[in-house]
Amino acid sequence: MKLDGIEYGREAPWEIEVPDSAIVVEGAPAERIPPPLEDPVTAVRDAVRNPLGTAPLAEQVGSSSKVTIAVNDWMGFPTAVDVVLEELREGGVDERNVRFVVAGGLHPKVTRNELYLSRVGQAVQPPYPSPFHILPPAVVDRFWPTGWASSRIRPHDAADPEHLVDLGVTEYGDLVEMNDCVVESDLVIYMSGWTGLPSIWGGYLGGGQGVTVGLGSGASIMTHHSYRVHEHRDSMASDAHTQKFMKHKASVASFVEHATGKKIFYEQMNGSLDTDAVTSLGMLQLLRDAVQAASRVRVRYTTGSEGAKLFHLVRIL
Repeated sequence: MKLDGIEYGREAPWEIEVPDSAIVVEGAPAERIPPPLEDPVTAVRDAVRNPLGTAPLAEQVGSSSKVTIAVNDWMGFPTAVDVVLEELREGGVDERNVRFVVAGGLHPKVTRNELYLSRVGQAVQPPYPSPFHILPPAVVDRFWPTGWASSRIRPHDAADPEHLVDLGVTEYGDLVEMNDCVVESDLVIYMSGWTGLPSIWGGYLGGGQGVTVGLGSGASIMTHHSYRVHEHRDSMASDAHTQKFMKHKASVASFVEHATGKKIFYEQMNGSLDTDAVTSLGMLQLLRDAVQAASRVRVRYTTGSEGAKLFHLVRIL
């Protein structure tokens, strides 16, 4: 049978032919999509102040705290960055003791210009703010004012032994070698902006195990992204809570916290892209740790006047 209206990338919808026995999964009807909130900043602030299983962010820091904010390397949530910085100031943190690490794993390191608008975003040129703006422009200017020497924003380098620390080996035999920020910082805040695309490895791409890949060394990443794990039949198209690959990722993230004695504050925004390269649906999660469920805020991007793309947050009850 033939199916039309299949949206893929930025091209016109496709028509495809599938076997008559194929199971066709339709998108959620409009009435099942929650309406957007009018004030996303307040929604984010409320979530940061009321995470599950842990104290509010401002209560986890003090005047002497050294904080690292790890951000995704090609999709971000700039509004949430501003809120987090405000909460750190409320907690007494001196902003000179705050730094950013662009957690790109083995991806090419981002440039300063790409912090304003990611490589993907440069092809789209969306108005600010959007998921393609990794950091707010004012934050880039403040934390990376001039040359490299002045920067408190550093791309993670998965091959730089001077900024990697070997924490050990998990129960599954995976090497845990991470960016040294997990040891040097009093608190690591991991802000994921990965797209919420359904994953054949269970659940959605991204997640509370972000440090496992985003801050891992090349050797560490390849232990759980190897064929024996990543392509294992128990890792493919299976339940995210039981499948092999996700177990490896969660184990590494948990090992990092156990080895350092510090909980990582996870803040996650996921979104899926439609043909206009605009996030249509996603989730913001604030997690106590890498393996527990979290309070969730759903993020919905809609088209506003003159094509402006506005993001909204909706709490999942």
